[in-house]
Amino acid sequence: MIQTLRDHADDARFGPVIAVALGLLETAKVDRDPEPTPHLQSSRQISDLHAFRKRSGYYKERFIVGLDETIAALAEKDVPIRAGVVETDQGYIAVWLDERDSPLGVMVISPKSPPDFVNAA
Repeated sequence: MIQTLRDHADDARFGPVIAVALGLLETAKVDRDPEPTPHLQSSRQISDLHAFRKRSGYYKERFIVGLDETIAALAEKDVPIRAGVVETDQGYIAVWLDERDSPLGVMVISPKSPPDFVNAA
């Protein structure tokens, strides 16, 4: 997943969020960087899930970068997506990929408020 982020650092929609993710990775110890799941999830279903969580207050938005961008991008079309989460000692980076392995969603979640790496990006 980390290489995928690096490969798409100039992505028109997610470039700023990816910059935050890469900033986190510069200072964090990576605990887990798995291969993404198979294309089994529906992008609209995942968008609906995160939109519901946002409305219900499940997410503390100041701890998440890329939430709104991810919800909007995943909702645009209903396609099968792959997902993966990079786990670090300073937070998590969730990535959703389309059939070409381009980002359809990127979120950076950290227990810090505001995340130190956001200010550096």
